[in-house]
Amino acid sequence: MLTEGQNGTLTVNLSADPGTNLIVSLTSSNPNLTFIPSTLNFSPVNYANPRTVVLATNSNDGNEDAENYTITLSALGVTSVMRNLLVLDKDTRVLISGLPTNMNEGQSASFSVKLSGIPGIPVIVNLSADVPSFTLAVTSLNFDNTNWSIDQTVGFTASDDTNNIDETATLTGVGSGLVTGTMQTVFIDGYPTVSAGIAGYSGNTISVPGTNFLSPASLNTVTVGGVTASVTSGTSTSLSVIVPLVPGGLQTLVVTNTRGNTTLSGGVIVLLKTSCKTILSAGLSFGDTVYYIDPDGGSVSNQFQVYCDMTSNGGGWTLALKADGTQSTFQYDASYWTVNNTLGIGAPDASLSEYKSQSFNTVGFSEILIVMNTSGTIRTQIITITRTSLLQLFQGGYVATSIGRSGWKNLVAGSSLQLNCNKEGSNNEDNIGGAATRIGILGNQENDCDSCDSSLGIGNRHITRAGNFAHYGADNGDQSIFSFGYLYVR
Repeated sequence: MLTEGQNGTLTVNLSADPGTNLIVSLTSSNPNLTFIPSTLNFSPVNYANPRTVVLATNSNDGNEDAENYTITLSALGVTSVMRNLLVLDKDTRVLISGLPTNMNEGQSASFSVKLSGIPGIPVIVNLSADVPSFTLAVTSLNFDNTNWSIDQTVGFTASDDTNNIDETATLTGVGSGLVTGTMQTVFIDGYPTVSAGIAGYSGNTISVPGTNFLSPASLNTVTVGGVTASVTSGTSTSLSVIVPLVPGGLQTLVVTNTRGNTTLSGGVIVLLKTSCKTILSAGLSFGDTVYYIDPDGGSVSNQFQVYCDMTSNGGGWTLALKADGTQSTFQYDASYWTVNNTLGIGAPDASLSEYKSQSFNTVGFSEILIVMNTSGTIRTQIITITRTSLLQLFQGGYVATSIGRSGWKNLVAGSSLQLNCNKEGSNNEDNIGGAATRIGILGNQENDCDSCDSSLGIGNRHITRAGNFAHYGADNGDQSIFSFGYLYVR
């Protein structure tokens, strides 16, 4: 047995007089073994004298496995002789993996050990660490040609010590004839703590002060009010955290290290904006989703959730109402238009389900975004009106708009209107109290607004409560087009 790069010797002689001169040649099954000399000359005079051959192994054969070489001694007319030589690889390494990058004192974890190549013979890997608090479950492992590539798991504990210092511990695996393996971990001394009294809006990046945070910052998980927050950077004493979408008021802040230690000692006072527009203007948008707002900007006790469209037509739109044209919920004379109530309160969204938000009653605006979804075709129109709320607008009298007949017709694909009257606006009724729309346009075949037979808008008195109804000489014939209507304010 030799080790890679090591030389050995082989003694050769003949067992009987060959009767003539004889040349013995030496060859190997592996080119990494050479012979000095590679041939031997024997005669009837010296056949019994031992001759020494140097066995020279390559210093690096390119792998990390022990290998068996076959040496063949041959001569003309003589039966060949073969011998086996085990060559151990000097590059076979102890491989350590899975050791945590860092962990808190008092915790337990595990790592794995195996070899990088076939050892050739049974070997023992002895494990040790350079800090006394690194307590190993076992200190030695046995490997051979059958299990060298199988990870052996070793448990350990980062025992508590008496100091307050983070310690770097080096784990070492040593075996005879093997390249030593090492791996490091950091034992964090003490649990993280968080200082209270932090305030910010959802979407704000706040600085969370404390102690014993892990590095890099991504090893710390932070939740605010039970919702995971984004940790963007940090040090051992400060984390930069984006406040997630949570209710306003004092919310519990929890910092969790990747090894499981948490603290509940801190809190965040979550502040609220008054509308989707003020959220967007402050650079706090999370995109089109649900937000908490506080319309009066005072106590958060009257906060509520709203759906914000932060991308359409400049963004910052607060959803106030959704009306299904096939239903009578929001027909012109329904109390929802003039009474301080709500419908479908919960987590609002832009789905096709009827809804009246508290924002209808409380959020001021200078623009209204009308959205009509007609069999999947979505069209929009913006109206400029200033009020303290939609409730105030619809509790009042008629308010004219000026987007024009074509602007209204463009809201509903395939729409039809009678050619005359063309009265548009909010709280819009014909002169005899017949046709009406809460926000939209009326048409008549006669040259007045006395008995209109066509309407287009949301909150219609005709059977298309949202959409378009037309009869008697309308420009695109008789129509009953049911749409799903949305009212947003900004």
